[in-house]
Amino acid sequence: MAKVKITKELDSKNTQYFKLTKKRGKITAREAFEAMEESYYFGEYLIQFNVPEEVPMDLYEDGDEWRLYAVKELLEEELYKAHQEGYEECKEDFNLENNGWIPCSERLPEKNTNVIACFSHGLVTEMRYEGNGIFQDIYEYSADVIRAWQPLPEPYEEEQ
Repeated sequence: MAKVKITKELDSKNTQYFKLTKKRGKITAREAFEAMEESYYFGEYLIQFNVPEEVPMDLYEDGDEWRLYAVKELLEEELYKAHQEGYEECKEDFNLENNGWIPCSERLPEKNTNVIACFSHGLVTEMRYEGNGIFQDIYEYSADVIRAWQPLPEPYEEEQ
């Protein structure tokens, strides 16, 4: 785990900066947030996480903003991954709430994908999405007449 020392310094314009210096190691974004919370409230400037060799940051008026900026900058990739994972989970939950149906007006399937399609008059059938708003079985249909779609379920597998 890295020991990161944050020291408050003044530049030539007397603007406050925090300079972070890397020792070694890394921790999770959650641990970084918790460490920053503790160090801020107890008046300490020693926290632990992985950072580049030296990162100056403006000290914003409210003390919270600089801490969020620091974590965003230093752990941007990890935070992005966590955000994407959360987004994907929410998207899956949304589809479950709608019985798995995804309106064509919101999103179309990936090109060359077999899906279950629901026509505007209620007929449900398997079709292939060709791309450019075209669904195909024996005939071609545009996304205008297909109301919604859902991915095909996973094939059945016997328990062993």
